[in-house]
Amino acid sequence: MSINNYAMIPARFGSQRLKLKNLALIDDKPLIYYAIKAAKQAGCFKKIIINSDHKIFKKIADKYGVDFYLRKKSLGKSLVQSDHIVRDFILRFPEADIVSWVNPI
Repeated sequence: MSINNYAMIPARFGSQRLKLKNLALIDDKPLIYYAIKAAKQAGCFKKIIINSDHKIFKKIADKYGVDFYLRKKSLGKSLVQSDHIVRDFILRFPEADIVSWVNPI
């Protein structure tokens, strides 16, 4: 039996302290790219999914060959707890046996 180990990379569009931090360029690549790269290099994930409240991250997911999940806007607010984001993700991907939170920062 194979285990469905999914990497979830959360990417909130409305960052409070540093605006658009996940899109900030480092060596001509958006910051979130490095989380994608690390997840791919780990070699243990069946799927790598950017989980965001904004469609702009779909373009990044497509560019770097990972999946994208557009969560509800209400889950993109600064006071939303991580547990709510994970719960929503698990409900959307019930086939995942393991969900690993991979921080983009």
